[in-house]
Order: sequence, then C-alpha cells, then structure tokens
Amino acid sequence: MYTVRFQVRPHLAAYMYARYGKSITLGAIHLPPNGILSHLLHHLAAPQPTDGWKAEKGNLSLQLPSPNDGKSPRTYNYLSSRSIEKLEAAIDLQMHMELYEFIQHNKFKKGIMYMTSARLFREEHKMWDITEEALIKSYQRWRIKERRGRKEE
Repeated sequence: MYTVRFQVRPHLAAYMYARYGKSITLGAIHLPPNGILSHLLHHLAAPQPTDGWKAEKGNLSLQLPSPNDGKSPRTYNYLSSRSIEKLEAAIDLQMHMELYEFIQHNKFKKGIMYMTSARLFREEHKMWDITEEALIKSYQRWRIKERRGRKEE
C-alpha cells in the first residue's frame, strides 16, 4: 500500500476523515475506486523527483489507487504543489456540493432552518475550523449564482 501525505485547509482534512472514515487503512484514507477524487489522484500522481525530494508532511493522508493497468503506485507516488492545489480544489468543491444538498434537503423536506443545518453538517463532519456563518454565506452566494443562471436561460 502506497500513500501520499499533504497539507490542505484544516476543515477539508476533517471533512475527508469524517466522510471516508470507515475506509481508513493504517491512517490513510482509501477512496472509492469509482469516485472522482480517486480518478483525479491517479491522474495527478507523478514519479518522485530525483533532486533532494523529502517525504511529505501534512494533515491528510490518502492511499494511492492501484489500477489493473496504467500507472503503478510504486513509481507514481508523488504530488507536486500544483497537483495538491488541484486536489484541494476538488475536495473543496465536493464538500460544498454536499453541504448545499444537505441544507436544501433539510430546509425543503424537513423544515430545518439554514443555520441549524449548517451546524449539523459542521458537527457531523467535525469541521471545527470553520464557522456556521461561513458555511451559510457560501450557500447564499451559490444560491445567488444559481438564480442569475436561471434568469439568463
């Protein structure tokens, strides 16, 4: 089993460990093989550089996917800083889409207020480094964009 460790924003690391906590092997998250993050991780993995590369340090550890054919995790087990930025952006997008779906489901199906939904999401994913207000503000910005998009059509 080959892993990569890198630094992401603390609330994203907490989200990943809470979201995929059941599939942790030796401290590393094993992503579902058919998921977008797994495919992106496989695509971004590169051979280790030969010029003074040091082992990664960070708050998120992922198990590299081992496909039947293609890149071998034995050789392709390095993520550049640009690759880490892309992976962090994908994790952020997944977290926000899950948050927006959660808030809307709670509001329109269960009648739960936005702030309560944001608190529940934050508690469920143990994201103590971000406030409910920040999550709600993000949701509101997304709703405004959605409304503008519908008006243009």
